[in-house]
Amino acid sequence: PLVGDARLLEAAAELSEREVVHRLNSRFAREQLEGMHHIIATLSSGGDASHFFPQVVKLVVSKSFEVKKLAYTYLVKYAEGRPDDALMCINEFQKSLGDRNPLVRAMALRVMSSIRVHMIVQIVVLAIRKCAQDPSPYVRRAAAHAIPKVYSLDRDRLEELMEVIEGLVGDRSPAVLGSVAHAIKRVCPDRLEVLHGSYRRICGLLSDIDEWGQAPMVDLLHRYARTYFKDPATMAWAPPPESPPAAGAAPAAAPRPQSPMKPAPSLDDFFSEAGEGQGEDGSPEAEEAAAEEAPAPAAENGGSAEGAEGDGASDSGDRVPDDLRLLLKASWPLLQSSNASTVVAAAALLLDLAPGYDQGDVVKSLVFAVRSSRQSCHSTILDIIAGVARSKAELFRPFMADFFVSVWDGLAVRRQKLSILACIATEGTVDTLLRELRSYMKDSNPAFVTDVVRTIGEVATAIPVVHKHALNTLLILSGHPSPQVASCAIHVIIATIGDRTVKHCSTILKLLRKFPSAQVEAKVGMLWLATCHLCRPLQGEDGLVEKAEQLELGDEGSEASGGAGKGKKTRKENMAELDNLALAAVKQAAAGFAQEAVEVKMESLNASVRLFLHHLGEQGAMWQQVSLLHGYLLDLARADPSIDVRDRARTLRLFSMAASSPTEDTAALGKHARGVLLHSGSQVRLAVTVGKVSSFRLGSLSSLVNHRAPGYRDLPPFSAEN
Repeated sequence: PLVGDARLLEAAAELSEREVVHRLNSRFAREQLEGMHHIIATLSSGGDASHFFPQVVKLVVSKSFEVKKLAYTYLVKYAEGRPDDALMCINEFQKSLGDRNPLVRAMALRVMSSIRVHMIVQIVVLAIRKCAQDPSPYVRRAAAHAIPKVYSLDRDRLEELMEVIEGLVGDRSPAVLGSVAHAIKRVCPDRLEVLHGSYRRICGLLSDIDEWGQAPMVDLLHRYARTYFKDPATMAWAPPPESPPAAGAAPAAAPRPQSPMKPAPSLDDFFSEAGEGQGEDGSPEAEEAAAEEAPAPAAENGGSAEGAEGDGASDSGDRVPDDLRLLLKASWPLLQSSNASTVVAAAALLLDLAPGYDQGDVVKSLVFAVRSSRQSCHSTILDIIAGVARSKAELFRPFMADFFVSVWDGLAVRRQKLSILACIATEGTVDTLLRELRSYMKDSNPAFVTDVVRTIGEVATAIPVVHKHALNTLLILSGHPSPQVASCAIHVIIATIGDRTVKHCSTILKLLRKFPSAQVEAKVGMLWLATCHLCRPLQGEDGLVEKAEQLELGDEGSEASGGAGKGKKTRKENMAELDNLALAAVKQAAAGFAQEAVEVKMESLNASVRLFLHHLGEQGAMWQQVSLLHGYLLDLARADPSIDVRDRARTLRLFSMAASSPTEDTAALGKHARGVLLHSGSQVRLAVTVGKVSSFRLGSLSSLVNHRAPGYRDLPPFSAEN
């Protein structure tokens, strides 16, 4: 059986509509409460209770606090949709602003600000002014929440609302400051000068603000720091701790005096007490005293560039302002918050403003947030980590094992982890990563295995050391029982080899054996891969391409060269072998031409004309086979049901005739046939990538969806001077 308020909702849900109206119209508070319980139960289950509005409005004058509280809750939801009916009790709302109970005063203001009628805007503004000076922090917080509602109704009231915001910014209650930050972001995001007088106090109270108010406040302080401080990368930071001083040297001050906080020793005890680097007193006075006792930076002491921070700060720059250090020190404890949004906001601030030698601790907090947050938050946090890893991959490399896929991860989370793993892999860790990826191939979800195949291709492209090993793995996967996985493996092999076909003859041969059972995209890729060596490079690149291929053959040799006892093949021999493979590929396409898809037919014609033009003018068995095969394909395409195929065959026939038997009218066309049909610009580039690169602000909705969402605002540029 249900207990607590849940049993009341269950009992109230059994009432009929007529019984509910009867109880709402009753003179007894107990029956009125039963009727309101039914309405709240309907709202909680997603139902519509707007038809009870006339009966509920009358209950705002009830003497029972419980009835009045539920009536106000109902009116907050429906007052915006029925403003004319809500105006009937506007006097009662004004009277409730003077009630002794702060909950009643706050709820009365919430209902008044929810009535979207222009004629009462002035009354609501006066109510906000009154509640902004209320002795109860709960009421002042309600006043801060009411400001954006009034501004959205009447934007001409900006200056009046700014006066209220300036008063609330100076509030000493942490419960109010989070709501004030929300109001500033909605009403006046560019009027950051309102924080001038309260900046240090807000930094001191940042850890005491409620967790849902910390994120907007940190974002607001981040914008403030970029608006009124210079880029920290151009200013002098204290160097990280190094080797101890030599014997007999003068005693030095504590290492890294300007470091905002000592990093946590490990992820397992991340929530343990802060180390020595974090002071006990977070007040502005303590921060100023610490700043005065700290030794001057190397730049001010006449030191060389060795005393400056290693990530771009020069010792000739200005000293980092104490107010900026205060903000960084106040932000570090937020990385230990149990709220993922607060951790992300603090990490975005510190990655942008903190010195480079402290950013490793920020990354550690993001990794820990993935472990400690709810399953529903993992995708968002991993998306943020992926964005940071693309620019600062070295910070995440010590935590590679934390991004290995777990059995309880969803498909979206698995894809993001694969993207991060591919981004942070190095030559030293790639073997471990490939072993882990091979274990994922046994998964029963073909979509996930397909992502693993793409990740292997991306790693092979980025790290040439494992190129051959990855290709062998992909060749094995090309025989996967799932057509989706097999097709993807062939697609990735084609993208990984690219136009470097001279050293991959054996791989191409193995792929062509799978041509009859391959999917449409894979067949198109195979035909292009088998004939791409026939395309001419751009003007001026012929010598460069030939030299690069010779270097490749000289360093590694061809895969088809056999064991150690056989000599390495020359470039001419490899090109001849590739020509034979190209002929075999076109023959396979011609064998089942009538049953192929339109895309395969078009690429078959393209491959055939490449062979024809490449061997044009030669004598021998190869030329006879190529010319007969090319004519056979053109005849098949001329009778094809698809108009696109017939049109392509007609065009290629004209080019072929103009090149092989030019006449006075077709001489110009034949002269340029090779340049048009064998140009390297016609090569298809297949991209293998997992994830996306976002240029939006870290932690924003636009960064998550990878397009500009409504309300998105870029970070302001750094100030020219402090």
